[in-house]
Amino acid sequence: MSRQELLAIRKAAQKANPARKDPAGKDTTDKPASRRPAAKSRRQEGTTRPGRHLLKADGSSEDARFLVEFSIPILPQPKRRARTSVNLEALRKAFVQSHGSLTKFMAILRSGPMMQSVTPQATRLYEQTIRIAAQGAMSKAGLSPASGPVHVDMAFIFAGNPLELPTANRDGDLDNLAKAVLDAMNGVAYSDDRLVVGTSATKACAGQDAVHVRITSSPAAFPGFAPPA
Repeated sequence: MSRQELLAIRKAAQKANPARKDPAGKDTTDKPASRRPAAKSRRQEGTTRPGRHLLKADGSSEDARFLVEFSIPILPQPKRRARTSVNLEALRKAFVQSHGSLTKFMAILRSGPMMQSVTPQATRLYEQTIRIAAQGAMSKAGLSPASGPVHVDMAFIFAGNPLELPTANRDGDLDNLAKAVLDAMNGVAYSDDRLVVGTSATKACAGQDAVHVRITSSPAAFPGFAPPA
């Protein structure tokens, strides 16, 4: 069909169905529905990206019932860096397999890691203690590791005068104190540490060393939290 024929058909249709206007002059002629519906936000549709969790209108998560608390009478310890050193056993094997050939020896060195990282024993034992306490609290509450977003509150108490603040070198940095606890509870209180979307941590002095932990899945409990518009 030629362009002229299309124009003729359009003019004929306009004559058969002239434009209608209301008293205000607005065109009220019936128009075909748009082929593409108006886009909705993910919040309006009640959906979210895979792996993400949607907030409710009040700022709470999809499941705000998760709550567990526990305390341990233990001296808070910061997460200490893993010590990296040469793997002497791997180096020895590479030397034996090379049969005195420098070329083979260098090739073996390039083919596998010759360095090893070892977490200090004190950190391993401390995290194990936290982990066992978290497991006990989860079991007592009849809960399995959270699969949604969680918020973790931590209080690290050092034995001492309550009027003093634990700022000595031996007291550790607050972020490293928190990291030790968060790493210890990974896979126990929550299935993956990426689910931790908020934390709060404090240090204080009191009569006895202790670590207090509270875990909730409600972002509405965040201090000053406000859902996005």
